[in-house]
Amino acid sequence: MMNDDVDVYAKATVTTISTEELEARLKALERENRILQKQLKRSYADREQLEAATDRKETLLRNALDELQASQASLEERQAALNKLQRAQAQLVQTEKMSSLGQLVAGLAHEINNPINFIYGNLKHLQDYAGDLSTGTKNEMLTL
Repeated sequence: MMNDDVDVYAKATVTTISTEELEARLKALERENRILQKQLKRSYADREQLEAATDRKETLLRNALDELQASQASLEERQAALNKLQRAQAQLVQTEKMSSLGQLVAGLAHEINNPINFIYGNLKHLQDYAGDLSTGTKNEMLTL
């Protein structure tokens, strides 16, 4: 039985000490709980701020992407227009070259045709003159 008395005494002593320790621990835990709750509130506030910042950045990124796509489309349109203008310019240059070549050929043909026409137009007179010379030479030879 003595053993039972010791256990009861030990339990009472432990309970008395444990109660004081428990109260001190309880106060410490309550203090730590208040600190953790404040930190949790700050974490929630920080999380909301981060989510808001993320939303703003996503919106800005979407807007920038939309602008980039619009710029890309505009650039493609401008590139197509530039290519079309370059083709038109090349065609105009080719047309101008052909026109110049045509004028050159026409001038050359004119320069060739002038002497030919002169000769052709005067062939009859040349024949008459040659005939007169021939007749005159025959007459002169006869008179000699």
